Amino acid sequence: MKRFLHLFHVNRGEWPAMIPVLLVVLTVNLLVIVHYWPLFSQPSDSIWGPFPSNFHVSGFDALLYTMSSRWNIFYNICFRHPLMAYFLIPTWGVTRVLLLITGYNCVQWVLGVQLVFCAFYGFLFFYRLLHDVLHLTSLESSTLVWLLLSFAMVMLSTAVPDHFVFSFFLLLLTLWLAGQRISSGKPLTTAETFWLFILTAGVTLTNGVKTLLAQWLTDGRRVFRLRNVLVLAVGGLLIWGVGKISYELIVKPDIEARTAAKQKSGKQTHPQAPSQKQTQKDGRKSPLSNYLQWADTTTPRWTSFRENFMGETLILHRSHLLEDIGTGRPIFVAYSSPLPYIIEAFLVLLALLGFLAAFRQRLAWMALSWITFDAVIHFVFGFGLNEVYIMACHWAFLLPLMIGYLIARLTSWGRRALTLIILLIAASMLTYNLTLIASYLI
Repeated sequence: MKRFLHLFHVNRGEWPAMIPVLLVVLTVNLLVIVHYWPLFSQPSDSIWGPFPSNFHVSGFDALLYTMSSRWNIFYNICFRHPLMAYFLIPTWGVTRVLLLITGYNCVQWVLGVQLVFCAFYGFLFFYRLLHDVLHLTSLESSTLVWLLLSFAMVMLSTAVPDHFVFSFFLLLLTLWLAGQRISSGKPLTTAETFWLFILTAGVTLTNGVKTLLAQWLTDGRRVFRLRNVLVLAVGGLLIWGVGKISYELIVKPDIEARTAAKQKSGKQTHPQAPSQKQTQKDGRKSPLSNYLQWADTTTPRWTSFRENFMGETLILHRSHLLEDIGTGRPIFVAYSSPLPYIIEAFLVLLALLGFLAAFRQRLAWMALSWITFDAVIHFVFGFGLNEVYIMACHWAFLLPLMIGYLIARLTSWGRRALTLIILLIAASMLTYNLTLIASYLI
């Protein structure tokens, strides 16, 4: 337990990098809370509450508000995010107590504390990865942390009621621990990998694959030892079993009850969220069929990469600012100026050069395996490709990580020059994106 708690101790030398991060994260969270408070603070007997039909920020879902206000499990998270609802039980409990005391639904504040916590420590783990594993200076590490914070969808994810900042926290914890083990020549133990797998896959199944890749690239052939394989197989069966039991005992009866009530009354008894319109139909499908319906073979890949995967992820488009695709935003929005394209291309170029500089580093290959996995999911199978930018927390930290490797290989004057350039880019992007987010929410 002492070793676990030590992970969350912030050293004196880490605060100069983390105070600006904390201030920005708190600012964005307050903007979201204040914007939606008049409507979302009112108690509701609806199964969905006022959240999904009224929350419109770049396509992010508000299901965490729903589940934290009136605990339930819905089909479309039952298998994709099998433990997320259970992680939210304490949030639901605190929210219910505050409702009884104050008469207001304080879910935004209760969940907001968790979002800030996960964001803060996600950035802290990234700082430690740069400072302790790549051996960058405090200023260089801080600059790359602020660059990551300046990415539009990373900044926004720290304050929206979706699962992405939880993934951000757990993936960076995994990456930092793996980097430490590689640096010290020690393996990721089976027990560590098991619990990281349960947590990461419990939030989002695809995160579990990245945990397994992390152990493989950290431990090498030792990952195929019988004990390790059996333990991780048990973890996979546990995750699947929780999803299956949740469906049979909670989701399926709920779908059948609401379907029967609808048929009896001749009308829909509860308003459905835009993202939940297919819930009843989905409930009759197999999990595989439900995943396949997210596949997209028609969206142009290059345009999606340029405008969404890189574009909206890093720098917001002024046109159709933070709109949902379901409420009028086109799939692709172009910048009115070439400057954002130049900045994004420059950052990608630096990241590629960084990978070449770290070609022999196992941590760099781990980063490559993670982003390759994401690329296959989004650009080969097309999962979530129309709003791929909202998934930035799954991979965007790999850009400044690779740039960190490039900085580490440069001579003293080169390091100072590139750090200054990155600092100016980070300051400009942070100011620009935060200003646009504030203008949308105020």
